[in-house]
Amino acid sequence: MFDVLVYLFENYYQTETYPDQDTLERKLHAAGFENDDIQDALDWLNILTDLPKEGLPESLDRTTVLPRIFCRRSSQVVVGKPGVHRLS
Repeated sequence: MFDVLVYLFENYYQTETYPDQDTLERKLHAAGFENDDIQDALDWLNILTDLPKEGLPESLDRTTVLPRIFCRRSSQVVVGKPGVHRLS
């Protein structure tokens, strides 16, 4: 199930475009996932979509942009990428 969730995150989360559930099931099956794992993952996601938005913590609210802070060593690797800034 977790492999299916990671696959969905990597392929659909950033684009925010999701096929209907039947199409998604076919695509996941074609990608090599087992039916039980597909169904478990989709059931779990359906439960999440049924939760009231007001109940989500601020960190999961996609409208809130939070800064990301890197330690000095990590910032040497990522500074220069779009949207990444180092705090002095």
